[in-house]
Amino acid sequence: MSKKIKQLIDDNPELEKLLERVIPKGDYCYTLDYIKKKPDGMFVRHIKCCPFWEKNLDMDDQESGYCHLLDQGDWQEDGTFLLWDQVKECGLNKDDRSFEDNENGKA
Repeated sequence: MSKKIKQLIDDNPELEKLLERVIPKGDYCYTLDYIKKKPDGMFVRHIKCCPFWEKNLDMDDQESGYCHLLDQGDWQEDGTFLLWDQVKECGLNKDDRSFEDNENGKA
């Protein structure tokens, strides 16, 4: 969890509960909403994005991610790095399973 978010939550404990409700669970800034089968038999995955995530269309693709909660973007010096790919950088509602658990088949 970023220092900025930790400070916000420390100052307002109710904020953490709200953020847990609106920020997707897992390692990404989105969650699978539903899957729909098209008439041609192909399936389409529909996702629900984090309300704080945005893509800056004025930036190059791998520098285009922005988080309004962090007030940071991939293009900024000392900013984020993977928001363009919707990899979560806020640390909220992250998957609790560790890499080691996945390696050992425990997750």
